[in-house]
Order: sequence, then C-alpha cells, then structure tokens
Amino acid sequence: MENAEINNIIKIVGLQYKEKYTSPESMLKLRYGRMMIMTDQDQDGSHIKGLLINFIHHNWPDLLKQNFLEEFITPLVKVHFLIGLQKNRKKTNFRYSFSMLLYSEFYCC
Repeated sequence: MENAEINNIIKIVGLQYKEKYTSPESMLKLRYGRMMIMTDQDQDGSHIKGLLINFIHHNWPDLLKQNFLEEFITPLVKVHFLIGLQKNRKKTNFRYSFSMLLYSEFYCC
C-alpha cells in the first residue's frame, strides 16, 4: 500500500496483513483494543469514514465482528447566542448541534 496515512494506521495499531483477529487472544496482538473514527460531518468526512471502514472490512473483516471500530460523532455546527443585552456582547452561550434537524429546531424556536 502506498498511502502514508493508511500505512501509519496499520503500523500504529499493529495490524498484520493475512492475520485473522477472531479470538480475544488474537486481539491482544494489537496495540490498541479499539479504533475510533472521528471525521467532519460533511460529505468529505463521510467519504473518508466509508473508505476506512471498507479498507478494514476488506483486509480484516473479523475486526468488525469484534466491535473494533467506533465512531465519534462530531458536532455539525456550533451555535452562539447572546445572554441578555450586555454592552460588550462578548459573553455568549452556545450549543452544539449534531444534525441539521436539531439545528433547525434550535434556530426556529
């Protein structure tokens, strides 16, 4: 594989091509018990996440059965709103929105 990022992931985690990770004992060969995927919540992030999942599934399908991959869902937007009518208007409160539906519910109400 010529991709530096993928090679780094393989090296960091301790994955071996052709290795079967079917038992808890074989999972102990890995340097980490889980891999968390954290990407942006846009189309590029979804594409990167899909490529990584597909790569793991193609080379080590047993890792998916062992719940090795986890997904960290990052916020889509961070909404700031003013608290009261301060002169300096620097104090704000904020909410994270994890989907456009939640954002539209917050924004509309």
